[in-house]
Amino acid sequence: MLKFGKKKYTMEGNVDSGRTKIRKKGEYCILCPGSELSMIEDAGRILENMQTLHAAGNKKICVDLTMSPVINSSVIGALIAFNNEMEKSGGELVILNARNVALETMVRSHINRVIRFIRDEDELA
Repeated sequence: MLKFGKKKYTMEGNVDSGRTKIRKKGEYCILCPGSELSMIEDAGRILENMQTLHAAGNKKICVDLTMSPVINSSVIGALIAFNNEMEKSGGELVILNARNVALETMVRSHINRVIRFIRDEDELA
């Protein structure tokens, strides 16, 4: 079960909610995976988390990669697929604190051209 504030969200599947944290900043729901996103199964975990938050009515979702210096191509694919879902529904996906290999991988893949990247939560507006 994931929760922020007084709202609770039930997650189906093998989601380690002990690592995943969620917080609110204005209109944005910030999802912190809490670990590297270097395994194929991480793509399913983060996609499921984002879809659950979106299904609960969150139109603006930010993924905080502070604790994820490494990201694999399956996770990048999940972010792109989810960004497409968000755009179709009038929402927005934002990436916060991408750094090291994760940032380099996403910039080389040109993801920063379709998804907004920010370095500080204060840029959420």
